[in-house]
Amino acid sequence: MERNPIRYVWARSRGVHCLALLIILALLPVLWLLLLVPRELVDMVFLGEAGADGPVTAFLRLALPLSPHLGGERVLFPGFLLTRDQAFLVGAMIAGALVLLRALLRVSIRLISARLGPVLADDLRLILFRHLVSERTTSDAAENAITSLGHRVAAVTPFLGRAIAAPALFIAEGAIVLLFAFSLSLWLGLALMAAAVLDAMLVPAREAERDTTMRRTTAGEAEAIQMGRHAIERLPAIRVHGTAEGEASHFAERLAGVANKNRPPLRQLTWLGIALRTVRDGMPVLILIVGGWLMMQDKLTPGGLLAAVSAAFLVIRPVEAMAMWTRERHAATQLFDEIARSIGDLKARTRRFADTDLPERWSLLRIERASIFDPVTSHRLSAIDLDIPLPTRAALVTDDEGGGHIIAAALGGALEPSSGEITLDSVNLLHVPAARRARRVALAGHTPIVLDGTLRQNILYGAPDLDGQDVDALLCDVMRTAGIDDDAYALGLSTSVSSQTSSRLAERVVEVRRAIRAELSAAGLGDLVDPFEPNRYNRYGTVAENILHGVPVGDTFREVHLASNPFLRAVLEAEDLTRPLSEMGFAIAASLVEIFDGVPDGHPLFQRFAFFSATERGLCADMVARRSERRRSAETGRDRDRQIALALRYCEARHRLGMLDEAMEKRLVAARHTFARLLPPSLRPAISFYEPDEICAAASLSDNLLFGRIAYDVAGAEDKVHATARRVLSDLGLGEEVLRLGLSAHVSHGAERLQHLNTALIDLARCLVRRPDLLILDRVFDGLSIAEAAALMKRLDSDMGDGSLVAVVPSTFDLGGFSQIVRFEGDHIRIGQAEAEDVTAGAPLRLAASESAVAAKT
Repeated sequence: MERNPIRYVWARSRGVHCLALLIILALLPVLWLLLLVPRELVDMVFLGEAGADGPVTAFLRLALPLSPHLGGERVLFPGFLLTRDQAFLVGAMIAGALVLLRALLRVSIRLISARLGPVLADDLRLILFRHLVSERTTSDAAENAITSLGHRVAAVTPFLGRAIAAPALFIAEGAIVLLFAFSLSLWLGLALMAAAVLDAMLVPAREAERDTTMRRTTAGEAEAIQMGRHAIERLPAIRVHGTAEGEASHFAERLAGVANKNRPPLRQLTWLGIALRTVRDGMPVLILIVGGWLMMQDKLTPGGLLAAVSAAFLVIRPVEAMAMWTRERHAATQLFDEIARSIGDLKARTRRFADTDLPERWSLLRIERASIFDPVTSHRLSAIDLDIPLPTRAALVTDDEGGGHIIAAALGGALEPSSGEITLDSVNLLHVPAARRARRVALAGHTPIVLDGTLRQNILYGAPDLDGQDVDALLCDVMRTAGIDDDAYALGLSTSVSSQTSSRLAERVVEVRRAIRAELSAAGLGDLVDPFEPNRYNRYGTVAENILHGVPVGDTFREVHLASNPFLRAVLEAEDLTRPLSEMGFAIAASLVEIFDGVPDGHPLFQRFAFFSATERGLCADMVARRSERRRSAETGRDRDRQIALALRYCEARHRLGMLDEAMEKRLVAARHTFARLLPPSLRPAISFYEPDEICAAASLSDNLLFGRIAYDVAGAEDKVHATARRVLSDLGLGEEVLRLGLSAHVSHGAERLQHLNTALIDLARCLVRRPDLLILDRVFDGLSIAEAAALMKRLDSDMGDGSLVAVVPSTFDLGGFSQIVRFEGDHIRIGQAEAEDVTAGAPLRLAASESAVAAKT
């Protein structure tokens, strides 16, 4: 890792900086002319001897004052021959153009720096990240690297962009200004140089003192915060003993002590400020004095004096900017040193991979005198010797956290032996780069991860390039083998469908909807789905769902905001439903307060009444108490909103509190029509209505296909309906489309839909995509029934073909599908007493394809 930030920047952006240097070169004559034009205007136009219409000769003449030994003065441009008015106009126009051109060139440099900084910072983060994910290291080294990825790199990002362009620009500008001053007079040049050098010496000292002051102030703030936290911890005792005044006095004393300890060096800072300000303000005055003296000696013209004073102002900015750049470079150098040390720590425990690849075909997997430690479980295998002929179907029988789990992790690369070797036909797995090993040797279930992305992205994590293949078809086959096709199918049904997500499904949703309804009716199951009909109340939907008769898009009509939505409240007022729903909500609150009286938070009863949470119990109890005490005046608009919200979330078929009758249902259906009729155009995008002959883009595929609600109160209704729907989709050739839609469903760690997915099986599918030659299963069968595990093993056996499969299984597992079995007891391989005499001490344990079990103590 390069420790010098300047070399790092140049190595990674030579082309961009060459362009920046060209712009800087173009800027130098512009700055020279910007000093020259005012001098020419003053000397030849304002103070010239020509009359109003007289000629101004050699206006803006450019020449190099070379010595006679070098050929004398060399004229670059003879100048303009103009009238006085013309010269004034041309000079003013040129001066304005030069100012604009200088601004454009400087902004170009700034834009290049601003664009380059984040790019170089991201390159630096990428270098660090590559080491972070590819090296084995301690948690402290990893934490330091992670910290550097964030704010440490962000702090030097601006410097990386201007690391080379900024000093080149400031040095070039300072040099051209000083050179112009020397061209006017040697004494002017020396005076300006001396002032610039003094300024350059004072600025770093002032900034260093500012940093010291800031550090001391920060230390004082940290100590004050700590004292405040300690006081908060003592707050109960302070209130009980009435010691607030004493605590305040103690806090004031501590603050005074902190202030004295961290008092900034005001005297030194003051003197530095005075000195720097004197140099800054005195520089133009010094130039004016020296220039005035030269004018008195007829060695300087008035225009030259004006140009010299302008140069004094122009040289201040480059000097200060260079001082600031020097401080930034120091900070960047420190960061690069820290990053280099972090990378060194990451590499400290890294095994140097040889350029080794695995053979095309394998005949023997050998574990020779291997000692492996698992830091997570603290289990250790010591001096294990094991030979497994390949191809194989081998079971590592383990009933605890050690044994086979450690072997599987070592074979898959999750753990490394501290001694010994693991070889495939004499090729040490530890010498094979991780990317190459993972393509041929796959470990599933050991530490399954779920990416924040789609199911497709999760399964393709680590997959090789699949160009030229039907990726979705391949993934569907893999999901069937891994046993997550039902989960993916459920994800597809819960995902919204459109022409963008699945054009075939979107085009045929209405057709499938009718086919499902016909199939249910033919099977006598038509009553299991209450359809979304415009003029009929859906008894399995909530009050809000029946009024909206559609799916909200965005937050406008979301359930959490619905009770206070102005438009809905206007609809309720128009249908005279505000008071009935408010009374209904109050009755629900009173009933639930009574039902949940004494029920602890987290009780399963809360799950049945999902619309009433434990956090609402206290609010509802207070609301009921106010009504019971006949404090009508105390009832607020918030109480009314809460009551209406409870009513809107109510479903009679699910909650069964007897709050809805047929008459009320008809009034709610009428409110539905009023809502749709009066909905203004500005709010129409906020809801997607259910239409019998159209797709509801905001609804899930399941809702679009069933176009209704499944009966909650009929046992097995959901399974029967979904089975019918799946059969219809399969008959119509759309089953694969639902699976593909499930692949596009978003899953993330902790998401509700992920709770129904087996992450170990997703990890298995991720491994199967790579078509490995050796598949290792660790914890893949956890949580599966005996029948599910047997079916999965049968599918894997068929899918692997001539490949090898090694699985960690419990002793209760059906071992009939395995040709080789290794039993572990704790952290030892167990061998039966009858065979102990046949095993010589220190000899490796060899498994033949015909053996069913092996037993002996290593």
